[in-house]
Amino acid sequence: MRKMIKPLRRLLRDQQGLSAIEYGLLASLIVLAALQALDGLGSETRKNMDVTGDKLAQQAAAQAAKGGGQNDQSNPDEPAAAGDAPADPAVDAPAPDEPPVAAAATMS
Repeated sequence: MRKMIKPLRRLLRDQQGLSAIEYGLLASLIVLAALQALDGLGSETRKNMDVTGDKLAQQAAAQAAKGGGQNDQSNPDEPAAAGDAPADPAVDAPAPDEPPVAAAATMS
């Protein structure tokens, strides 16, 4: 019996593992707080995405009701409507590394 009590007393007096347990508890509390914060952030992000999706759907429905759309084959001679996007001048412009045609003709 004395052989059993001696190691048990030594084990109860040993305090080396207490620091590790305290650090483990502290780390788990930090992780729980971080998870709670991320959960709230995820909820707010989902709400913002839902609102944005609803607005885009409303705009697409309004544009479809007007008869417009991405595949609209409108006449280029007609003036642009109020909701139409202006033509992109960068598409028709020459590449920056190409010399202008008029300058190339006058050099030769």
